[in-house]
Amino acid sequence: MKDSLRVVFFTLCEMVRSLREYESGLFCKVWCLCFLKRLAMIYPSKFKNVFIQNLRVGILIPLVTVFLFSGKAQAQYGGRNSFPFLDLPAGAEALALGGVGLTGKSAQSFWNNPASLDKDADNVASFGYAWYPANMGLSRASYSRDFEKTGMWAIGIAYLGHGDIDAYDDTGNKTGTFNASDYVITLGKSHQMGPFRMGLNLKYAESRIDSYKASAILLDIGGRFEHPKKDLAVDLVVTNIGAEVSRFEDQALDLPLDVRLGASFKPEHMPVRFHLAVFGLGSSGEIYSDPDNPNKEEGDEPSGADKVLTHMSLGGEIIFSPKFVARLGYNGAYQYELQQEGAGGLSGFSGGFGLKLKRFRFDYAMGGKHASGAAHQISLSVNLSKTEISL
Repeated sequence: MKDSLRVVFFTLCEMVRSLREYESGLFCKVWCLCFLKRLAMIYPSKFKNVFIQNLRVGILIPLVTVFLFSGKAQAQYGGRNSFPFLDLPAGAEALALGGVGLTGKSAQSFWNNPASLDKDADNVASFGYAWYPANMGLSRASYSRDFEKTGMWAIGIAYLGHGDIDAYDDTGNKTGTFNASDYVITLGKSHQMGPFRMGLNLKYAESRIDSYKASAILLDIGGRFEHPKKDLAVDLVVTNIGAEVSRFEDQALDLPLDVRLGASFKPEHMPVRFHLAVFGLGSSGEIYSDPDNPNKEEGDEPSGADKVLTHMSLGGEIIFSPKFVARLGYNGAYQYELQQEGAGGLSGFSGGFGLKLKRFRFDYAMGGKHASGAAHQISLSVNLSKTEISL
């Protein structure tokens, strides 16, 4: 237990030091190296075995080397970036708990944190759909499996359709319609080391607007500490490290790189589990400095509370029974974006529930970040091994 706490403490120290000395893109890469270094020092034999196992399937060492030392990635939290659909909540559980999903426990949680992929997701297929305003819809499907020799793996695909968009010429005359879409293919891998679990997501993302397209290869690196006796978990994730493959004409891509920290805790004698996530830690911008933000006015300086809350999401689960939970969430960034004329008083808040029926799990959530209406999302998971699924 002391060794586990040492890993968390020293990793956080290295993160603070690197944040002071380096810019955001390099900070994320330095954090990854520090995290791997500390684990190697505390668990030398286990760490060696992890590298050997993953080297056999040709994923860990080559990918970490390529992505940690690839070109500079410019994250623009709250401002303009490429592939913004990658930051949409993956799964109804994630949306209901505030939209980040860092501390989730569903089979779809690996989209948000690859270290959440555990043996409970073995041989589980998941499907999801989200309804967004302006006739946009996000479809998602994934499958996860625990292989005897190489451990837990997952693969998934997500597709966001924007519907038909009107096209106009330079004089404002309508010339027809065109289509726009985004999709991402993800391959996930995790490995358990005592109370720690490490995970990697390798992603290929592509955005299309009519006949134009942009694409990138990205990597998520995550770690989760689960207390051996208490219902407590702490998560650290670096998302969207990578490099562009193609771009829209000569426009450089701003990859949505980010560093996120989260925790979940259930008191022993309470039917409630609390969730907290902090995001935007590795980004160069702020939501209140976004020139496209309708709430932004010249000379308008946000309060200190706004600056903190726009980096936080809060969530809670009320556990009515082992088969049914209700969820509530709040996202400070969503609320700040929606503080404009026409947005409702509950902007930034979300809610939903989870229901388990033997091998099947169904989740629903409502929330979102658009003033014209809330998003609705459903997720369905089924255990193909004919054993009871977790909730």
